[in-house]
Amino acid sequence: YSRWLYSLSMALVILAPLLIPGYILTFDMSWTPHLPAASVGNNSYLLYELLRALNWLIPSMILQKIILVAIFVLSGVGAHRLAEDRIGMWPAYLAGVAYTINPFTYSRLMAGQYLVLLGYALLPWFVRSLVRLLEQANWRRTLATTIWALAIGAISMHSVGLSSCSLLRLELLGAGADGQLCVALLPGLPEWSAGGLLRAHIG
Repeated sequence: YSRWLYSLSMALVILAPLLIPGYILTFDMSWTPHLPAASVGNNSYLLYELLRALNWLIPSMILQKIILVAIFVLSGVGAHRLAEDRIGMWPAYLAGVAYTINPFTYSRLMAGQYLVLLGYALLPWFVRSLVRLLEQANWRRTLATTIWALAIGAISMHSVGLSSCSLLRLELLGAGADGQLCVALLPGLPEWSAGGLLRAHIG
């Protein structure tokens, strides 16, 4: 549970000024007390409708804060688990911090792009599932990877592009049952470097 506790603590420290009562008005996250209906053609339609349903029970200002905390917790834990599989427990804490606190997350947070950040938070979970699938394919791992991919697609099309880059990079590196894939940090973001999403060593 330590990875969850440290990720939650990190999220609370980062978001402390935003957790006071009131609405968070930052461009895309300028919500109203009653969330409007989403366009049917929007890829995030199901998520919007879920938020609207929850809005009947929970004030939208509380939903905002729950989503933001969830983003940082999922980012930290996801990156930690991905790194821990390959580089050990203690370096994994650094991976979680670096993936959660960086220029990309800061700029997206300031722009209120919570869907981009939520998709970004799920990327390490998708990549870990994908790596495990490529190392030893079975129906269970295939289903898990498919679910993560669908979840990202239902949240943010921007993150779908990063997911596709992850898949292409892993395929090109030949990650499989005979290859030892060492995933280091996952802050391979457009603003940092196009090829920095994954670092691998095939042994």
